[in-house]
Amino acid sequence: MIVSPSPPDRTYFVRLRTPGDAGGGNVYVLSTTPDVIDWKASQWDYTPCKSYGNLTELRGLPHVPYAVASTLVDANTTSVVLSLPASATSVLFFARVRVVNASAADVAPAYYSDNFITLRPGEAATVVATYDGGRAGPVSVVVEAFNDVAGLPPQSTASLFAE
Repeated sequence: MIVSPSPPDRTYFVRLRTPGDAGGGNVYVLSTTPDVIDWKASQWDYTPCKSYGNLTELRGLPHVPYAVASTLVDANTTSVVLSLPASATSVLFFARVRVVNASAADVAPAYYSDNFITLRPGEAATVVATYDGGRAGPVSVVVEAFNDVAGLPPQSTASLFAE
């Protein structure tokens, strides 16, 4: 089923879910101004655009506070729950979970169950990160979003220590 905003703003979000999808589905940002493809200049590996859709309204997204709760599941796995209160005035756009070591560098390799999450008010999402805890040492979780609360550093939980 396709549900369209009526009438859409210049920039709007569309969430697609498959039947029986237990996850959040995929969120797309669309514009009522279409991309204009330069088909005449197309090559086998690249097709340029003459002009792009207008997504500048994203800059005006209000800053929203959100909650982060993380749990060290075992020495190699961290579970992170992001939640946006129902009272929020906007979506939380493109939230990214990162597992970092004691020097604030990304733990690598790390495998995430999801990335760049968009939540509507009242929604929550869980991201599971799997990594080599023996090599990572003490880890922390850092969450950054496109519209984090202004003036605050990326939201972070207390350090999680892999024993």
